[in-house]
Amino acid sequence: MLAQVEAATGSPLVLYKFNEGSGSKVHDVSGNGKPLNLKIRDTRNIRWLKGGGLAVDRPTLIQATGPARKITRAIKISNALTIEAWIRPANKIQTGPARIVTLSANPRSRNLTLGQKKASYDTRLRTTKTSDNGIPSLRSAKGTVTTDLTHVVYTRNSSGLARLYVNGVLESKKRVRGNLGNWNGNYKFALANELTGNRPWTGNFYQVAIYGQALSKSAIKKNFASGPNYKRRSSNSQSKTGNKGSAFSNSINAATRNRASSGNFSKAGSVFLSWKAPVARSNGNALAMNEIKGYTLYYGNTEGTYSNAISINDAYTTSARIAKLPPGTYYFAITTRDTAGRESGYSNMTTKLVLF
Repeated sequence: MLAQVEAATGSPLVLYKFNEGSGSKVHDVSGNGKPLNLKIRDTRNIRWLKGGGLAVDRPTLIQATGPARKITRAIKISNALTIEAWIRPANKIQTGPARIVTLSANPRSRNLTLGQKKASYDTRLRTTKTSDNGIPSLRSAKGTVTTDLTHVVYTRNSSGLARLYVNGVLESKKRVRGNLGNWNGNYKFALANELTGNRPWTGNFYQVAIYGQALSKSAIKKNFASGPNYKRRSSNSQSKTGNKGSAFSNSINAATRNRASSGNFSKAGSVFLSWKAPVARSNGNALAMNEIKGYTLYYGNTEGTYSNAISINDAYTTSARIAKLPPGTYYFAITTRDTAGRESGYSNMTTKLVLF
């Protein structure tokens, strides 16, 4: 069974998880109306990441073939929206701003855009009081763009208050006056570039969602704590038993603490993980608790490479806390071991950012 990460609060208008693994399409899996699937213009410039995610290595355009009317109509009615993206920028020098997410026609005409302008995130929103280009924009402080896995969220509520969050932290806010009734229903939705192909962005996509509402601060923090919902399998999973259900539950949290040492503060954090015991093997046969010897929890600082392992020799122990972790991004997966000595494939990877 693949790990299930808790779904974001609210129902997204579009949702892309980048789990396809191959091909030239990115599927809208929101379940909201007709899917707004996206087409990758040049697959030579992208890589499907093992287990989930899409790496844009060189400029390309990932766009819907037709107008994004289900987004435009819903947001014009609600007069509110959220852009949510789990990404990893390739560098901190991209500008234009480089288009990460856009609903637009060309560099001068848009409904909305989330972009990167060097070391800052830049958001543009068209209202009856801004320009057709969504200017003035709302921008995060310099230095908020890193090359780490990042959760970026832009919200604008029906009263006009816009907020920009990075990794669950409110970075900037302002009143964006006017309403969204002047949005153009013919504009198309795209990732990684402007529709004209001249504002490219490179980096990794792990999840993108658009909502017809402004997510609350608590919902954004909850989504950040849950991490991106994408698959992670081991390269040798076919040689393992592959017990179903060796997966993380929805509950994953990180706590950080400062510890004093010889008058100085060293930064260390801890991550609490929980999972569900499997109930069946990959062939569908039932798996009783007395057939489970335990679990192995793997983790490390590189996607798909787990340099650390913790053995848990009790079928009924389904949680663990890893302490004294230095700041950084950590990736976790778990396997199940049966009493015959066989080990399942990795569960989905789940990730956690330990700040300090």
